[in-house]
Amino acid sequence: RTIAKMKLLPFLAAVVFARPASASLLPSGGRAFLPSKSSGADVNISLSERGAAVLDIPRGGVGPLPVEDTAKVASAFYLAHALYQKLAPAKSAQNYGYTVDPPLEYACGVNADLNLSLGISACLLFFKTPSSANRAVGAGMLAMILGNIGVLLNDPVPRLEFVTTTGQLMQLAINGFVTYVLLSGADYADLTLKAFSIWLLANGILCTLDPNQADDAWGGEAEDTTAGGRAKIRVIGGNCMALGTFCHALALDKSPTQAFGLAFIPIVANLLSCLYLNPADFKDAGVKLGPIYGWIAALLVGIATLAFPEAAASAQ
Repeated sequence: RTIAKMKLLPFLAAVVFARPASASLLPSGGRAFLPSKSSGADVNISLSERGAAVLDIPRGGVGPLPVEDTAKVASAFYLAHALYQKLAPAKSAQNYGYTVDPPLEYACGVNADLNLSLGISACLLFFKTPSSANRAVGAGMLAMILGNIGVLLNDPVPRLEFVTTTGQLMQLAINGFVTYVLLSGADYADLTLKAFSIWLLANGILCTLDPNQADDAWGGEAEDTTAGGRAKIRVIGGNCMALGTFCHALALDKSPTQAFGLAFIPIVANLLSCLYLNPADFKDAGVKLGPIYGWIAALLVGIATLAFPEAAASAQ
């Protein structure tokens, strides 16, 4: 029953962010969520020829909620799904049709750590005003540190066709240093965030374009990587780029809302690449395409609403 509910999550997200019915379908005196063509700000809408009801409605983007509320809903949903991935990696993978083995289960954990870091950082920025965006990202990075430690404490460390003990120690060192700098507010925190975002983007691009090479780079054996392993490494690449995009946008002084929306772009691009440019891995791994298309639809609406709210408003 739980698995069945989780399969509906991407579609429920699309419904939450979907555009509401047109103003002509609303009863007299109802609210119409239509943005101004000039600024996307409040707009006056007459709902009858007699001019009985004229309402000022704040909103933005293409969703039924104001941008800030949409960001809160999206970040809470994103974090909840990441928690489910972390607490039940095997069931999470089975929801998408993967045949679960220890290496794949580990890869699901890596994917969850990336999503948790992004979800925690976004929720802190939207629900609680931290002293800086750097500290919000630093707090989110604690999830990745705990993930690294958890793997190192396993005996033996899963070789997972993807990473060795040396690779885990390297990740822990990098993540620990970045977290300390961001949380401490060091003078070079902004530069560190930019450099870390580039590091994430580079690794994400490698995982997406050449999972075998990414496997080799972290100490794995590319020739032993299964179709499911390659597919999951590609998905890890998309989420790694998402966190990198989020960090880089914040480092460039983009608003948290826009940074979160921009983070969805590499995820969508990654999934489309897996579906159309490298379909063999998903097919051989038995991945179910329905949930994937559901995520793509929900994320596209999130991109239009959060990443480019002014453009979406002016288009209407």
